[in-house]
Amino acid sequence: MNSDFNIVVLGSGKGSNLGAIIEAIRTGKLKATISAVMSDKPLSGFVLKAQIESLPVEIIDPKSTEHLLERIQFFAPKLIVLAGYMRILPARIVDAFAGRIINIHPSLLPQYPGLNAWQRAFADNISTAGCTVHFVDNGMDTGQIIEQSVIFRKLDDTAETFFSRIQIAEHALYPSVIQKFVDGVIGNT
Repeated sequence: MNSDFNIVVLGSGKGSNLGAIIEAIRTGKLKATISAVMSDKPLSGFVLKAQIESLPVEIIDPKSTEHLLERIQFFAPKLIVLAGYMRILPARIVDAFAGRIINIHPSLLPQYPGLNAWQRAFADNISTAGCTVHFVDNGMDTGQIIEQSVIFRKLDDTAETFFSRIQIAEHALYPSVIQKFVDGVIGNT
């Protein structure tokens, strides 16, 4: 583990990407430290996963930009990782950490930005889908694309199997991209 490369992870949902990041750290595929986990949903699976791992958890009020900025600055992360954080970060935070905030999205951006991306892709019966890691800017899923992982739609895919394969791709891609920040391949580390 590289304790010099610390990350703060923000999330609101089930925490599956947080779990993938934790597992990558545990197995040595990702040489970083999670210095804090922050959520606007105190009863989320995301928070529960962090608590099980004894990670520092902060429940944040997304309407208090000043408090959120202060708490993130307190941990001095090299990278802020959004993992199912279902809110748009305030411009003040995006600007303060420009080039050091990343997000994973369940579509091949620029297709299907915003909510329900994989459901819309499935409903449109597209032949290729996947996930995208991108820098966070002041738009909704409009930041520069860092990397994508493509999956191909199978004839017998149900909504559940389709989404499951996208999540498998996310769980492999996200820790890999974070490690590229650790290695200095991406960003100014």
